[in-house]
Amino acid sequence: MKESSADLDDARYRVDSDVEVAYVLRGLAKSKAVVTAHVAGTKEFAVTAVLDVDVQAQTVTLDASANQQLNQRLIDSSPVRFVSNDEGVRVQFQALKVENALFQGRPALRITIPRSLYKMQRREFYRMPTPILNPITCSIPIGEDDVRNMTLSDISLGGICLVGEFGDAPPALGTVFEHCGIALGKFGVLRIDLCVRNTYLVMLKNGNQSRRTGCQFLAITPQQEAMVQRYIIFLEQQRRAKQG
Repeated sequence: MKESSADLDDARYRVDSDVEVAYVLRGLAKSKAVVTAHVAGTKEFAVTAVLDVDVQAQTVTLDASANQQLNQRLIDSSPVRFVSNDEGVRVQFQALKVENALFQGRPALRITIPRSLYKMQRREFYRMPTPILNPITCSIPIGEDDVRNMTLSDISLGGICLVGEFGDAPPALGTVFEHCGIALGKFGVLRIDLCVRNTYLVMLKNGNQSRRTGCQFLAITPQQEAMVQRYIIFLEQQRRAKQG
């Protein structure tokens, strides 16, 4: 996700204590937060996660992508930007060098612990319920000839919550759905990749159960953020108008 210069230059969000940097990174590992690694100078990114933080060795180990060519492009890239949204908190850091590694016998990537990172708690991640009478839908390509249209229950700058079942079984956490389309009424269609962060059942008033699946936006651009923000403001204005 591309950050504005205002975000990157704001010292309020910068964490430069070695102890706190390690603490934040370990928090990402503990929560198994999705991290996107961005190839410098391109729109390419890999979906990864922090596996280990070794303060003594001054290294951070991350999960390798299943795409070996993409891993190599990250290794050849400098700098590599890492972005994660963990429970409404955006964490961003950079590495000048990415190396191949092994972690518990599996291919991995390794970087030096960053000297600083940015940790931004943003009110915009407030979840806004979407309309019930005229529901917002999201088209999700499941397979080559299979597109599911699912209703949203809420939206934020961090992602969306979907209503209903995907099929016989819920999607696994970390599943990425590419090229999804979210119809935001007069504001247009948001074309974006989604990553499944959680899935659970809720009990409805009629006694039936309904599935909810929380998805994170991946690599959202400033223009896309502005679109979502305008839609959220629109919903808030409508809500206030109804309340008088």
